[in-house]
Amino acid sequence: MKSGGVNRVLAALAVVLVAVACSGGGSSKTAAPPLRIDLAPAGVAAVEAARGGPQQYTEINAFNQGVNLFVATGDGNELAYVYRDGTLEPPGSPEPATSTAFGLQGVAVDAGPRLLADVKTRLPEITPVAIALVQRPVEGLVWDVGVLGAKGGRIDMLYTPAGVFLGPVADQ
Repeated sequence: MKSGGVNRVLAALAVVLVAVACSGGGSSKTAAPPLRIDLAPAGVAAVEAARGGPQQYTEINAFNQGVNLFVATGDGNELAYVYRDGTLEPPGSPEPATSTAFGLQGVAVDAGPRLLADVKTRLPEITPVAIALVQRPVEGLVWDVGVLGAKGGRIDMLYTPAGVFLGPVADQ
């Protein structure tokens, strides 16, 4: 996964999960904040409206309040946009791209909520902690759902860009 956006999201969620795991009292289980991948289609539409048409991305990922969209600038850099609360925030300064750019033709940008539900059906005892559309070194462009098991182990559940389950792989 991308060292920038997804790992930052994972670090923030890890803090939340540790806080929940360490909190005392009652036997009720507190869920991690939901990943807002449902906002990906609106985020893509907002980026493409702001930039004047279809874009090349290096990653699209979700966090508990919105989505991060990393847009390739064509000169080896990327711009990081955040979409939350129905608003596209201005991008940060260009940074060196950390992945190969991809377009969205043939990508089910709206698949995220279905993929999270599929993972929970397949593995009811796990917690999804990240979801991203990314280029992986071996698998190429995939939806990557990072999950934590009940004992803290991490795996990635991979899906095709169209949302077809490929299988689990060790976290990279």
